[in-house]
Amino acid sequence: MIALETIGTYLAGSSVSTLERQLVEIPDPYSSGVIYYTEERPDSLIWLQLTSVPTKKLEAAEKELFNILKKTVEEPLDFDYLKDCLRRAKRQKKFSVETSEYFFTTPVITDFLFGNRDASGLKELGNLNEFEELETWTEEQWRKFIKT
Repeated sequence: MIALETIGTYLAGSSVSTLERQLVEIPDPYSSGVIYYTEERPDSLIWLQLTSVPTKKLEAAEKELFNILKKTVEEPLDFDYLKDCLRRAKRQKKFSVETSEYFFTTPVITDFLFGNRDASGLKELGNLNEFEELETWTEEQWRKFIKT
């Protein structure tokens, strides 16, 4: 899920992200914004939404979206920006631990509903090991993950 969140930021997290830069921040935009978020379920859901697409551009916007996604996995990634996105996700996670009551309640409920009966998945809340592992991923590993 952390890798998915990082890819979401890379693709649609700001005006310099891949999709925003190529669909929104252009002279004749396809959309007014790109929204990317995930939901954790037994099968995770990925939501990718283009906002305020003019009716006459719906078909072209969809085609361009998939072209950009295809190019993203075929061409070199902006690896520095991707690492930045990962570091930002880590900082936001730390901030959430300190400020959000949902940081712990949501994983506890999710684990209760979908996790192992021994609650072993909750042990991961006590560290940032996933971030450290993702820091070691190569560009090829990230590209493969995005493609998947």
